[in-house]
Amino acid sequence: MGFLPRTDQPDIEIDEQRDLSLTRIRGLEEQITMKVFDAEIRTRALLLASQSGLPFFEQSQAVQIDIMEGVARAHVEQARLLLFRLKDRLTPYAAIDPLFTMAPSENAILLQGPATSGGIKLRELFDTYIECGKSQWVPKTVASRSRQLQLLLDYFGDETPVAAITPPRLRDYRDALMKLRARKGPGPSLPFAARQTTDVNARIAPKTVLLLFETAKCFFRWAYQEAHLAADPSRDLQVKLPATKAKGKRSRKPFTGDQLGKIFGSPVFQGSLSITHRTRPGDKRIYDAKFWVPIIAHYTGLRLSEIIQLQLGDIIVIDGIDCISVSEDGGGERGSGDPVS
Repeated sequence: MGFLPRTDQPDIEIDEQRDLSLTRIRGLEEQITMKVFDAEIRTRALLLASQSGLPFFEQSQAVQIDIMEGVARAHVEQARLLLFRLKDRLTPYAAIDPLFTMAPSENAILLQGPATSGGIKLRELFDTYIECGKSQWVPKTVASRSRQLQLLLDYFGDETPVAAITPPRLRDYRDALMKLRARKGPGPSLPFAARQTTDVNARIAPKTVLLLFETAKCFFRWAYQEAHLAADPSRDLQVKLPATKAKGKRSRKPFTGDQLGKIFGSPVFQGSLSITHRTRPGDKRIYDAKFWVPIIAHYTGLRLSEIIQLQLGDIIVIDGIDCISVSEDGGGERGSGDPVS
């Protein structure tokens, strides 16, 4: 069956489809000539190899390029088929590319949907993700991402094909995170199912759920961008936080002017006797964490945990103004792991 116009101006629609098909063919032929393929072709090649039980990334570079070229040529032939059907909706189509001249029917050159029973396993992709991250993240981010994604592995299992994690299954994972029991102090690590609780007051905070699920979303977004998945199953899933307090209402009382005067008028800031006698007045100002942390907290409102983890790379300049960048990944001088002192 050929192209069926949907408006009362079929000639314009057909011309438009012809232009789109010709543009598509030119783009694909350029990729084939250059041996450089876009994300769509890479993803289709990965899925095709997965459906055939062929470990794509274990193949040589030459074999990977051959697979991607074959997929690109299939797309070219599909576009040619559409061009042919714009002119003739009934005559059997004869493939031009010799790769498809033996195809028994037009359906033989149509690419199938994503496989769900094979392909790269969750643990393997997790290890690849973390290994890639080590060249971009500071060590504390590598550790936190590994810890947070371990819940994903515990829930689905190491051997689950990543392509089998569909949006409904990922939604169930999100909902299961909301029922996790909060850990209080050190103790044995329990399986995911054993940490579920019906006691709403004993569960982890909604913001913790948000952090855990956003980390999982980053993982699946990376998998899609790197052509490990045909689609991102987490794209439309969100964690809805409960309504916050109205603006202007404070959960804690602010320091009074007298209290701030006592804090910053103390020997720690005005001068102390020595580093071992910080509370006794003297002429020595010691510019360490005890000096800077309260000052940064006063001017920025950052939490103590955020301040003590600041690194040199978190100090940035915007429009000539020195600023502190607070982010999950953190800045820091690569490989130093040293906090700002």
